[in-house]
Order: sequence, then C-alpha cells, then structure tokens
Amino acid sequence: MGRVVPRWVWPALLIALLAMSSAAPVLRTMAAVPPLLRASWRQQLTTVFVLPPAAVEFRSLSPELRARLREPAVLLRIVGSGLLIGAHFGLWIWALDHTTIMHAMLLVSSNPILLAIGRTVCALPIDGGEIFGAFLGFGGVGLSVAGELTQGGNAPTTLAADAQSAEQVQLVGDLAALAASGAFVLYLLIGRELRQWLPNFLYVFPVFGISALALTAAAAIEGATLGGENVRFANRTFGYLSGAWILPVAYLAAGPGVCGHASVSMCVAHLDPLVISVVMLGEPALSSLIGSAMGVSGVPGMWTLAGGLMLLVGCAVTIFAARRRELRGGAHFYYT
Repeated sequence: MGRVVPRWVWPALLIALLAMSSAAPVLRTMAAVPPLLRASWRQQLTTVFVLPPAAVEFRSLSPELRARLREPAVLLRIVGSGLLIGAHFGLWIWALDHTTIMHAMLLVSSNPILLAIGRTVCALPIDGGEIFGAFLGFGGVGLSVAGELTQGGNAPTTLAADAQSAEQVQLVGDLAALAASGAFVLYLLIGRELRQWLPNFLYVFPVFGISALALTAAAAIEGATLGGENVRFANRTFGYLSGAWILPVAYLAAGPGVCGHASVSMCVAHLDPLVISVVMLGEPALSSLIGSAMGVSGVPGMWTLAGGLMLLVGCAVTIFAARRRELRGGAHFYYT
C-alpha cells in the first residue's frame, strides 16, 4: 500500500512554487539597486530569519552530531556550499538585469541537464534517457537564444523605461543565468551528504550566512559602502533597512528565501523528490506571468516559448531517466 500524503502537503508545495516564482519579478522592481548588493541584502536578511529555528535545531542535536559538525571536512563543505550558493544568487540576479525574466528563469532551471552532462564528462553511470534529455534541453536553449538574438530581443514598448532596458534577450545575461545553474549544481553535490544528517535550518543558517558575507564583499567591490552623507541607500551595504527597500527585501527573505525552501524541505518527507522536481519546472512560466502582471516583464517571444518548452521537456525527461537509473542502482534520488 502506498503511503498516505497529508492534505497540507500539496498546498504547501503550491505555496513554495508561488513564493519562489515571485522572486525574479520582485527583484526586477529593485533595479535601482546594483545586482550583487540586491543579492547580499536577500541573503543577509534570510540568514537572520533562519537563525531562530536553527538555534532550536542545534539545541536538540545529539552530542555525536555536534562533534561531527565541528570536523574540518564538514566545515569545509559548509564553506564551499556557502560560496557556491552565493555565486548562484549573485550570477542569477545579475542575469535578471541583462536578459528577460523568462530566459533567466529557464536557464537557471537547467540544473538537471547540467547534472547529466557532468555525469557524462566524469564517466559516471548514466541512463540513455538522461543523454537524450540533455540534448533536447540544450537544443531548446540554442533555439531560444539564437532565435531571439536574431530578431533583436527587443522589449515590449508597453513596459516602463527601466524595465525595457532589462527585458531584452542578451547573450551575456543568458550565459550568467546558465553559470548560476552550474553553481547551483555544484552546491547540491557538495551539500548532498550534509543534508542527509544535518537538520534543515541548521544546514541553511551557516551556508546562507557565508553566502551573505561573500556577496557583501562582492557588493563592496561593485561599489557598495557602509554609508556617508552623499551615498544613496540603494548603494549602502545595509541600505535595505531604509523605508524604501525594507518591504521587498523582507518579502524576498521570508517568502522565497524561508517559506519557499522550507516548504519544499517539508514536502520532501511526504512526496517523492521526483514529483517535487517536476512541479518546480513550472517556475519559469509562473515567474514570467507574475512579472507581466507586475509590469516588469513582457510576453515571451515565439523563440523563447518554443525553446523554453524544449528545455523544460528535456529537464523532465532527464529527471525521470535519472530516477530510473538510481532505482536500478538502489541509490537515493536527489534533484531538489
């Protein structure tokens, strides 16, 4: 008999999908803030929000796991995970300023494809379906990028001037989004072993804290400063504490940052990770729709829609094939 899924699980998964899909449009409304500074603000406040549940989890942690947490190899993995998730957010938010929301979301969601390619390069066991899905996915990427660039990738004239400047398909932005997906793949691989024994918030707190420090340092190089009489809040290290930015940053931290990821983590205990991975493939389309409703994203072009569909189908094929391969080998499926 199959396991009974509690009634709250599906609404929780839907809330997670909505919360995470809303991040890109909200970040686009903050275009006056440099991208790396936006990323650092999100991670700074998210780290603060996850501190209380992390402290509760630490208090209930067994002495054996506390000792394990202090091992140099574990600490090194935590630092590496923090730097990689910081790179992921920094590259992705930078990409949002240099390509369309739909392109940024499609390419940053291509991690199943990149995982399949990585397994091929490293000569690891791989299912034929994963290879087919990877080819299909990257065919979609090529179709979408080449088609839009050939047509000029112009933004709809119905958008505001600042949104128009960002809502154009640009190769550099697409490459940044793809690099963000690559950083996320490495983050998943490095943190995989830790997440099998470390409680959720106790893992997220130090990792996000390290990412916040790294992004704050990167934002300082980008031009952010602690303050000064002639420095706008949009260029200050903790400028989100001003009235102009506190609400969107608080939403990014509490909504996509905590509620989104925490809901997914809770759902994993009751749903097959395969189901969650496939549901989350709806994030690019939903994010684009939310952006259109908020006036920060135009209607995707024909090439984006055609290539995006190929990419998402390729991701789905890859996910199902990976699940089949891991079940044959008796391994734990992990794509979320």
